[in-house]
Amino acid sequence: MCVDGGGRSNNDQYWEPIRYDPDFHGPLKHRSCTDVICLFIFIVFIGCWAGIGIYAFVNGDPNKLLVPRDSDGNRCGFDVIVRDKPNLFFFDLTKCATPSVAFTGCSTPQVCVEKCPETAYYYTPGASVANLICKYGVRPTVSTAEDLIENGNCARWALPSQPVLRRCLPQNVDANWINSHQLNLTTIEEAISSLTVFSQAQQVGYDIVNDIVNSWREILLGVAICIVGSIIYIFILRWIAAILVWLSILGAIAALSFGVYWAYSQYRYYSDNPYAHEKASNWFQELIMKSGTWMGLLIAFSILLAILLLVVIFLRKRIVLAIALIKEGSKAVGATTAALFFPVIPWILQLGVIAYVLAVAVYISTVGNPLYEVRDFSSNECNTAACNNNTVQNGDTCDVNTFSSICSSPCPAQCRFIQMSDSYAIYLHIFNGVGLFWGVFFISALCEMILASTFATWYWTFNKSNVPFFTVTTATLRTFRYGTLAFGSLIITICRIIRVILEYIDHKLKKYENPVTKAIMCCMKCFFWCLESFLRFINRNAYIMCAIHGKNFCISAKDAFSLLMRNILRVFVLDKITDFIFFLSKIAIVVGVSASIYSIIVYVSQTEITYIFVPVVFVAVCAYFICTVFFTVYTMAIDTLFLCFLEDCERNDGSPEKPYFMSKGLMQVLNKKNNLTNDNAQNQSPNGSIQVTATNDLNTHDAVEASTPSTSTVHPVVSASCGPPTSSGNCNFETLLLGCVRQHQGTPKIPKKRLAPGAAVITANRIPSASLTETQRKQSQQKVIRRDSTSSDTDSEVPTYQDSDDPEEFLDELRNSVENDFVDDHGTIEVNRWVLVQYATKKTTKYYVGKVIEKNGADEWQIKFARFRTNKFIWPNVEDEDIVDSANIVRILPEPTEDRRGITFSVKFDGLNLC
Repeated sequence: MCVDGGGRSNNDQYWEPIRYDPDFHGPLKHRSCTDVICLFIFIVFIGCWAGIGIYAFVNGDPNKLLVPRDSDGNRCGFDVIVRDKPNLFFFDLTKCATPSVAFTGCSTPQVCVEKCPETAYYYTPGASVANLICKYGVRPTVSTAEDLIENGNCARWALPSQPVLRRCLPQNVDANWINSHQLNLTTIEEAISSLTVFSQAQQVGYDIVNDIVNSWREILLGVAICIVGSIIYIFILRWIAAILVWLSILGAIAALSFGVYWAYSQYRYYSDNPYAHEKASNWFQELIMKSGTWMGLLIAFSILLAILLLVVIFLRKRIVLAIALIKEGSKAVGATTAALFFPVIPWILQLGVIAYVLAVAVYISTVGNPLYEVRDFSSNECNTAACNNNTVQNGDTCDVNTFSSICSSPCPAQCRFIQMSDSYAIYLHIFNGVGLFWGVFFISALCEMILASTFATWYWTFNKSNVPFFTVTTATLRTFRYGTLAFGSLIITICRIIRVILEYIDHKLKKYENPVTKAIMCCMKCFFWCLESFLRFINRNAYIMCAIHGKNFCISAKDAFSLLMRNILRVFVLDKITDFIFFLSKIAIVVGVSASIYSIIVYVSQTEITYIFVPVVFVAVCAYFICTVFFTVYTMAIDTLFLCFLEDCERNDGSPEKPYFMSKGLMQVLNKKNNLTNDNAQNQSPNGSIQVTATNDLNTHDAVEASTPSTSTVHPVVSASCGPPTSSGNCNFETLLLGCVRQHQGTPKIPKKRLAPGAAVITANRIPSASLTETQRKQSQQKVIRRDSTSSDTDSEVPTYQDSDDPEEFLDELRNSVENDFVDDHGTIEVNRWVLVQYATKKTTKYYVGKVIEKNGADEWQIKFARFRTNKFIWPNVEDEDIVDSANIVRILPEPTEDRRGITFSVKFDGLNLC
């Protein structure tokens, strides 16, 4: 078994290794659904999510969020009373001079106007009221104007304004006019700056879009360079991986060594000058001028250097193995080039999910009725009398129609529109948020499983030239375990929701400035981040196992985890090395592409660009995304090959019956090799039709398959075996078990007739008669050797049988040559005896080993069956008994030995289809 001392723990602790299965040939082709309950829950969730979207799209109106509203919640230019007034006017701009105005709104009365003020005015008592802007229905006169202004029903002043996003913002402010009317110019400018954030953003956005449009040729060139460079880099990584890894390790050792030297020299210097920090001009200089600081750095650098040296010294073989797997990943990606571009499809699907979530969120926000809350409440000015003995606080909901009668002058509190409110809107938003996480994680899981199936197919193909051309397409069609994907993605979704809740709680608790609360929240956020990372790791490997073996999520996760735990050091080294290599690779490609595009724009291109960084940053973002797509495929390839490699090590041993599927490079790293020559076998016929084998194992067909060229077709095989030869060279038939007809493609109907003891070893790799020439038919004749069990020590005349072209005739000929008294010649069936039972159907023949419990009639016996587990038998968890006819009992077995690990017989069962 391909196991080394490190990385392999006690099998009793991490379950037992994977056993050899002669029927395993890579990812299963015939599969069934798994985790059906999770799939049903996911389908129901998607249906409800779609229903929420339909409800939001039918009842929502995004214009409600974009159109400005007055203090009463009326939409300027839309609602009935303000339909002819499309612009919004602010009574006192000085109250808008806050950075948060874009989010919380301006705390001054706002009304919809037909057009923005064109001239500046400042009302003084007794002046004309023609230019006053007041609330709806208010008719100011000279005698009432001052009171209306004091009560907030009219604006005292206004400046020449222009509509910006349908909001009246002052233009060309006259400083002399403002100062003459005792207004604060700085405050007004700050207010204008705050309110013009949208117009400035609009202009900057326009310039950015214009730069991107003007430089589209350079951007496309950068994207093309990144794609080609990434593909070439991945292909050549098989040759430069070792150089990158060892140079990186040596560079880290050199950097840490220099850090140790520098920290020690600085520690000695400041130890000799203990008062040097008194000359520092700031706290940072004071910190670095203390010897204690450099002592801490010296210890830290020394520990890191020691750890790195120990890793290189004791784990160098695993580093070499990680390099070999990186090279294998490059080969696998190169053999399945379509896999490089496949993640683009899931990425588009994820963008679709995000767009749907945002659209639903916007529409949900506009469903319902306007929500008004109290703003600008002041406890000093808004006393009990001012609010008519009503208790009012900021944030309280209010009625815009009655609030003015509750709180009046001098109280500045206002009842302002906040948002559209629906009693169920918050729950719809929560459901939509869960859909975002689950949908994105599900698509990501789907991509991982398809890639895992693709690269597992490549690994488990013995002759890599026979890898199917449409491997990705086949893997996509074969990946219908959506229940398993839903289960795994749901686990990550729950963990992410918990993290979001913790972030929300932490945001709410920040105002209390409690150090204990901060510490607890920090620990919890760190814990759930680590938990999510661990679950992602387990999920990815569970998807790989599911893609190979087709089992449900829990079994796949358990198998993957136990396999990884038996090789934990290999896992750690491979994970860290690949992460580091891919990080360096991404940085190198992104920096190289960005520098190239910058040089082209500056020195070659004549394109007019406002901001030179816009196309460069845009190309850098695109390059990083492209690198992430390509290296995500590469990472999945390495993870899949690594898991397949570990399973290959445990499942096979390099013998002709169990050859390794790994490449020669990996076998050289582990000092392993495939021995595909059967020492006990005679020379195979050139046409591969028939060979005679004398072997101690019944599994001779696998040796034939291993030694036969991979391009040949597997055909029916008839095999039997005897035990070790006696001193005279003949077979000892006391250990002979049974000739067995194994079911393969094209195998004819298997007769129920049981075979007699002493049947010889016969293996036939038969070629259909239609493809045989006359010469090949003559060459395919084979002697069938038969001896009686009573004459195992003496030679006797051996009959010869024609190897008929008709498989049915061949089997009938073989069957008629044997005796029918198998049981009587080898003892009597009795209670507590172990027996071999045969069940034959039209398609296959299976064998069971069991213990006779009691006699149930003249020719019937009640037998308790054991289950076969790699040359051992175990009792099943539940009673497995059956009534068996004597004709189906083909062999009375010798007494076995039993221990805590199982039941062992002195005979071998390798050639039987045991259950």
